[in-house]
This record gives sequence, structure tokens and C-alpha cells, in this order.
Amino acid sequence: MLRKLFKETTLYSLGPQVPKIAGFFILPIITRDLTAFDYGIAALVSAYIGVLVAFKSLGLSELFTTYYYKHPVYYKLIWRHLLGFLVSYAFIFSFIQAMLLFVILPLDSVTKLQIIALNVVPVIFFENINVFGSRFLQLQHKALGVASISAISGLVAVGCNLYTISYLKLGYMGWFISTFIGTMVQFVFFSSILYKNQITPIPIFRYKYLKRYLHISLPFVPNKYGHYLLNSSDRIVMDLMQVSTFNIGRYNFGYNLGNYVQIIVTSLGIAISPFYLKLISSGDKKDLRTAKEVTNLIQIIFVILSFTGALWLREVFDILVSNDELSKTYNIAIIIVMMQNYAPIRFFFTNFIVYHEKTRFLWKITLIGGIINVVLNVLLIPKFGVFVAAITTFVAMFYISMAGFYHPEYRKIKQIELRPMFWFFLVSIMTVLVYVIRDIGVPIKLAISLLLLGLMGTLLYKKRNLLVKE
Repeated sequence: MLRKLFKETTLYSLGPQVPKIAGFFILPIITRDLTAFDYGIAALVSAYIGVLVAFKSLGLSELFTTYYYKHPVYYKLIWRHLLGFLVSYAFIFSFIQAMLLFVILPLDSVTKLQIIALNVVPVIFFENINVFGSRFLQLQHKALGVASISAISGLVAVGCNLYTISYLKLGYMGWFISTFIGTMVQFVFFSSILYKNQITPIPIFRYKYLKRYLHISLPFVPNKYGHYLLNSSDRIVMDLMQVSTFNIGRYNFGYNLGNYVQIIVTSLGIAISPFYLKLISSGDKKDLRTAKEVTNLIQIIFVILSFTGALWLREVFDILVSNDELSKTYNIAIIIVMMQNYAPIRFFFTNFIVYHEKTRFLWKITLIGGIINVVLNVLLIPKFGVFVAAITTFVAMFYISMAGFYHPEYRKIKQIELRPMFWFFLVSIMTVLVYVIRDIGVPIKLAISLLLLGLMGTLLYKKRNLLVKE
């Protein structure tokens, strides 16, 4: 099981996330032509675009996997109805998003219109098809297909980044142009795949069914908005509190570089969902115990790998960042890397409640976590500076990842115990430790890394039965 899971996770990491991976390695080139101000503008645009992102699909995209397994005979019909509605709804959503961007962005009118066009057109024409096409291949376990398509589009986007930023000297605008072109390339592939498999939009909605779908999916909207408050609202808080664009850019650079670990997290979430749903849907307690064993093993592997990676971030920044001001932000990246350790235990929880259609309380947890992040930022940034925003995000992520396990709705259907508080204390201790020793000498770092990787290898050997189990 784990062998197949690791294989698919690797493919999803190297495929769908190619733009981020490749972008990571071209940093030494493009950072010569970028300033903290460029990163600040990009951060603000991204943050303001994110204000409405939770409403983009009304949570309906979260139901694709569930209906694929619950209704294997006629899931395509359900998907076609969902796709037809989302394509039509995209026009309304994009109009509202365009108006918001035009009013809020602190840029001249021509630049605003350019950014709006580059971000709104893909939402209307490309993104829903890309999401459906990618999910279809994932559920068919055609990870190589997803990886190939995304690798091609990613390489195109990276080439555009190099051309627009390092040759044309377009600064932050280069990112938006490259993303637009990369998204369009994906659309060409995924639209043909959906067409060949007879998954095309049905523009006529049956209100009775749509109402039922929305009843299940809408709780995901505040849930996603909570994630926005967690991941992006700090830049808006900084902007409203008149933190300089330069300092926002420095924070955003450190945050984003640390967030490259999200590539692995996202890929694992995509790959592990079908495995969890298969184990949960069987109703066999033995399968649930297997799910628990897999979760615990992946959790400890995450802690070891993230600690090791965070330990070397100073050296990574020195090598990859050709900008003295930006290279000093590795301390922010350390906190963001360690924050990702809450992912594995959260993946099981989310798949479990989605399968049992007990999602109505989820939005409260995520939204409260997002609000906690905003309130802490408002109170602490003026006194301690932008670095504290990374710590408040870490605290809010803990709440979002762990609170659901103690909610009465989950406790009614809970069948296995995953000890969330144990993982919280372990992650917190490891985070403090890696931050304290972040500047020790390379020989000591190497010794610690080899020790931890040896421990991980021993653990995997002892759990080798999970590697071969189907």
C-alpha cells in the first residue's frame, strides 16, 4: 500500500507541482531582476484575489471523489451536472472578482485591467475543466498522465517566467502572464480527455439534485475561507496596518519559499484520498486499523523530514537566493515548513467525515482558526513585526488540524484513536528545537540529519509490511 502511495505521491509532486519545483531552481536567476517590492505587489494581488476564492466552486469540487466511489455506475452523469453548473457560475463569480480587484488594488487603472484579465479569463474558461480532468485521471490511478500534463504546462510556465522577468524585465507582471499561459496549456490537454470520456457540461440544472449537492458542499465554503484567512490574510492585515510593501515582500518571500513543502503535502493529500476512502468504505475494523497505522507512520516520517529540511534552510537560502535582503528570511521559512507537520492526521479526519457526509461542522473550525490568525496578527504585528505572522499561522494551523477530533459530531462516528495532542506536543518541541539550532555548524547539522534519516530508515524497515500491502 505505502509503496503505491509513495509512487503516486512522487508523481503528483513531480507533475502537478512542476511550476513550483522548477520555480524554486530558477530563483538564482530571476531574483537578480526582482526586488522585495515586486514580491510585495505579488503578495497583495494574490491576497486580494484570495478574498473570494472560497466561493469559486461553492465547495462542489470536494464532492467529486465521494461520488466517484459512492456511485461508480453513474458518477459521470453527476459530474456533468456539477461541471455544467460550475461553468455557468464562473461568469458570475469572475465578474464579482473583477470588480473587487479593480476597486481594491493600489495600482494604476491600466495595470489593474491587465492583472484582472490575466486572472479572470482562466477562471471562466480553463480552471473548472482542469480540476475535473485532473481529478478524473487521479481517480483512475493514472498519476503518470497527470504528471506528464502538468510537467509540460509547468515547463512552459517556467520558460515564460524566465523570459518575462529576466529578459523583458516585467517584474511581478511576469508571474501573472506565465500562470495564465501554463493554465491554458493544461486546459488543452484536460478538455480533450474529458471529451473522449464523455464528461461534458450539462447546462440544464435539475434544482432538486443541485440543492442536495449544495447542502453537502456549502459547509466547505467557510472552511475554505478559513484557510484563506490562515494563509493569505496576514498580507492584507499588514497592508491595512501600513506595513511597507518592501517588508511585506520580505515576509512573503520567506513564507512562500518555506511553503514549497506544501508541494509534498498537496501531492500526498491527492494520492492518499482514494486509499483512505477505500479503507473507510469497507466498514471492516481491520481496514480502519490499517488506516491508523498508515497515518501514524506518515506522520512520523513528516516530522523527521521537515525537521531535517528546516535545519538546512539557511544554507539553501544562501545558495538559491541572489538577493541579500531576501536571503535573510530563512527564519520565517523554518516556521512555515514545520507547520506542514499537521497535514497527515488532518487528511484522515477530512476523508473520514466527507465519506460519512458529516461536514456541516467543519466550516466552524476552519473559520474560527482563520479568525484566530487575523486577531493575533492585528494584536501582535505592530509590536513584534512581520515575523510574528508566521508564528500566529502555526498556532492557527494547530487549532484547525486538531479541533475537529474533539467535536461531538466526529466523536459520535469515531472508530479509531489517533492521539492528536501527542502529535501537537511533538511537532511543537521539534519546531522550537530546530529554530534554536538553525545556525549551528554544518558538520553538526550533517550528523543530526544522518541520525534522523537512519531512524526513519529503521522505522520503514520495521513497517515494511505496509509497503507491500495492497
